[in-house]
Amino acid sequence: MRWRGIILLIGVSLAVILLAVFLAFHRQESYRCTTCNSWRHVSEWRVGLLDGSSLPLWPAHQTEDRSAILKDFFASDHRHEWVHSSGHSVGLQGEMWSDGEGANVFCKWYARDPSFRAFVRRKIAARELSRETVLRIVALPENADRDERADPATEKSAELGDRLVAEWQGKE
Repeated sequence: MRWRGIILLIGVSLAVILLAVFLAFHRQESYRCTTCNSWRHVSEWRVGLLDGSSLPLWPAHQTEDRSAILKDFFASDHRHEWVHSSGHSVGLQGEMWSDGEGANVFCKWYARDPSFRAFVRRKIAARELSRETVLRIVALPENADRDERADPATEKSAELGDRLVAEWQGKE
């Protein structure tokens, strides 16, 4: 009887370990602030189904990338408005991607190129561009569709953002 109990315990333990190994996966989710273009990344290990219910194995790890737009145009007490941008889960069950809202071209150039940031700041200093206009351009989604651009103010901001990038690229 004692051996049966030990064998049962070993069998159940192996089954739990195998299930944990095959059902464990890593999830990475990214979120973008729609007002300042900062990014928040959440990374965690979970156990369960990739496309179904799952439980965290331990607390999620979060990091935040403060954008140049945040540093240049917002006060230190800025409250972010996060929207889902992308997600990726991977484990022995396979992979799963999810897409959300990304940054528009103006934001991407502002984030990665100091000369574009200087170009925009010169336009603001010369009063050819206002801080409010820049923030309206930043708030535009990555690919504004016809419905979103139907609003005249949105269309004007989108066109201005495209024109500013084109003008800057022509000066380099």
